[in-house]
Amino acid sequence: MKKTIPILFLFFMCKATYSQVLAWNSATRTGVAPNYTYTGTGIKAVVTTNAVTLGDGTPRVDGVSGFSACYLTPGLDLYAGFFNSYIAGTNSHITTTFSFATGFGCTDVTFIIKDINSGESFTDFCDVLELSATYNNSGTALPVANITTTLASNVNRTTSGTTVKLVGHNSSTETTGAYTSGTACGSTTVKITPPAGMPLNTFTIKYRPAYGTSTANAYYTSGTHPAAQYVSYGNLTFVATSGCAQLLPIELISFQAIRKSNTINLKWETASEINNNYFSIERSFDGLNFETIDKVIGVGNSLTLNKYEYNDGKPSRELSYYRLKQTDFNGEFKYSNILSIESDNSKAFICHIFPNPTSTTINFEFYTPIEGEINYEITDCIGRLVISKTQLMEIGYSKISTPIGELPKGIYFLKVHFDKTNLNTVNKIVKN
Repeated sequence: MKKTIPILFLFFMCKATYSQVLAWNSATRTGVAPNYTYTGTGIKAVVTTNAVTLGDGTPRVDGVSGFSACYLTPGLDLYAGFFNSYIAGTNSHITTTFSFATGFGCTDVTFIIKDINSGESFTDFCDVLELSATYNNSGTALPVANITTTLASNVNRTTSGTTVKLVGHNSSTETTGAYTSGTACGSTTVKITPPAGMPLNTFTIKYRPAYGTSTANAYYTSGTHPAAQYVSYGNLTFVATSGCAQLLPIELISFQAIRKSNTINLKWETASEINNNYFSIERSFDGLNFETIDKVIGVGNSLTLNKYEYNDGKPSRELSYYRLKQTDFNGEFKYSNILSIESDNSKAFICHIFPNPTSTTINFEFYTPIEGEINYEITDCIGRLVISKTQLMEIGYSKISTPIGELPKGIYFLKVHFDKTNLNTVNKIVKN
């Protein structure tokens, strides 16, 4: 009796992350003043501005100031020579958006914000910072409970929806006057933690003046602009979270075997690769003892779709088993799950899933040697069923299409069951 091992998961999965770094004085800076991008390992920060007259070389990371500002060293130092608007709809701001590359983000992030304060004696300014984050590869807003803060003296924290707001005096109001200012050069610690098992995608710090209610609250009393003011963000510290199912270092979105006469055609696709040196193609005739039959060079580092193909001209006359061994440049390696294929075309199988990633429709080509009902479903990354369908299949090759345009962006799994030939497969798909 022939034995079949169904494909369960066709991608590499790892619960640990690679180390990531964003140290301001060693990050790579690109862009044109005043908007810059700082790139570290696995994370980058993009600084953008609106209605701000910058000064003091903003943004700068050397801790040097021509205005006796108390910058962190090293730190991302932001100096507003003038905030040109305090109106809520068109307010001035300097926004820093942090984003994680594919394969990173399975961490909590801690950093310091220095000098959140206000000028209560002259009612000339009040710092406000808005913090928010997303997680789980789908842009899901992080709850405010996952953004924790240790506030400097007299800095106030309030929340609105999924945004944390830090105000530079001992009240949540944004007017100035009868309040106690935050300590000059005081340090506030921020910690951002994704839910268990989920990676962070982005987090944002929006630095702006208090909206206020009049020129006496958030403006110079003798002019038409808010006071010059600054803040500084320290280096980021990352601590890996437990149980995070970020796909590392290879995001293998398909791996399939098709018999063509006496040859087994192996195909696989990756959505991203990090430090990938090569794939070893391993074959077994008993499902236990594998040998390397060839190697295929990887692309190294990539965030785009890559396709690979290999033909094995010496398969078993009965049942052959295949797996991929992926090896990094540093010698570390990981295995895919095992794929099996019969000696003839008496078994049903999925030939191809396309396009993947997709924004509208997912298609898959299916072969069956016998008529029968195929059951297929799509679940999200935590196993919730979002689509379930049954379709009668005729003998031969067919294409099945399923619209997924209404699903949120993220990772899903296409599960196919055909009981006529005992076929059960699970393939990862990406909705973008």
